[in-house]
Amino acid sequence: MRPLIALTASLADHKKKSSGLPEQSFDFLKHEYSDIVHANGGTPLILPNIDTNAKLDVSLPFLQGIIFSGGGDYDPSLYGQQNTHSTSLSPRRDKFEFLLLKHFEDIPILGICRGFQLLNIYFGGTLHQDFTLRKEKCLLHRGSDPVVTTHKIKITRDSLLWNILKEKEITVDSSHHQILDSIPERVKPVAWSEDGVVEAIEIPEKGFCLGVQWHPERINDQNSQTIFRAFIKACQEYKPSIPQ
Repeated sequence: MRPLIALTASLADHKKKSSGLPEQSFDFLKHEYSDIVHANGGTPLILPNIDTNAKLDVSLPFLQGIIFSGGGDYDPSLYGQQNTHSTSLSPRRDKFEFLLLKHFEDIPILGICRGFQLLNIYFGGTLHQDFTLRKEKCLLHRGSDPVVTTHKIKITRDSLLWNILKEKEITVDSSHHQILDSIPERVKPVAWSEDGVVEAIEIPEKGFCLGVQWHPERINDQNSQTIFRAFIKACQEYKPSIPQ
């Protein structure tokens, strides 16, 4: 049976008018996420950004995995900073994703781009609000739309990611302007770009809890498919505790 996998959504704010979009708030997600989950054996469930304090594990007892998708920046106040370079903020989405992770942090999780940063922030880490703020020189981690930058990353052997890919070096896409700064003890860096920027993290105590800074759903190459197959296999093996 296909595992039920939640996908978080972006939030369009009606106050920030964009050409061709309705003048009201709405949740949305690029179809690449749902397509790659379904193609690899999962049932995707896109979650709206509900403004709630409810116990989501009771509301969504059948979930077997969560993908925290890409999107705008997190409010820097979540990691103790004033806003200097963060853009496209969405307090409603921030609140919902933190609540979702709080109630489901023990099920299989895949964090992509923004979702990768969520894992670091949630467990107590911080970000550089722009890669240009890092003391050490950085590669270009974000091109000009619609151009997508690519670069190589190196993966440590002692990691879930290496066990999945069996590759010490791969090429990934790059479309982010924020990077990890401080990394808490519970978070394990497992991949780096050539400039030393962390590109993948894991929470070893949580089983399958992997964050990647790139967009495997967008590249959709062999390595991307392998990551999603491994994630969905972990979701299939996870048995949710369903309240009676």
